[in-house]
Amino acid sequence: MNCKDILDKYKKGLISYEEYDEEISKTNSSDLTLQEQLERKLLREYAKFIRGLIGKSKYDILDKSYEITCKEQIQNLLSDMDLDDKEIIALLEEKDVLTSFYDDWLDDGFNYLSDSMENSVGESIADVTKYYYKNKQKDSRER
Repeated sequence: MNCKDILDKYKKGLISYEEYDEEISKTNSSDLTLQEQLERKLLREYAKFIRGLIGKSKYDILDKSYEITCKEQIQNLLSDMDLDDKEIIALLEEKDVLTSFYDDWLDDGFNYLSDSMENSVGESIADVTKYYYKNKQKDSRER
């Protein structure tokens, strides 16, 4: 089974995250497109965040419900966006995309989910890409 098929099964709810991760781990990462690598990274970040909630009280989980919703929305937006390779490479190098973009979302002062989330994500992509390539250029000059 190829990566696209595995991802499609996961998105349709036919397999759990654990099954997805196990199957995708069996594939050669060179077989993954940049977009598939990004989707894999985002799924892992989201799963790690959700696993961090396991064992928490229902009140703690309820307290995180907005963050859960926003991070899921950001993940879906990024997976559905038509990003160019430079943007994807920069996002792959970003430590924690979902948390970074969630923090950007909160800093923007929006308190509802709609087209504003897509605008915020677009701005965050531009910032991450610009920062990544600026640092990469700086690193190459220092060598």
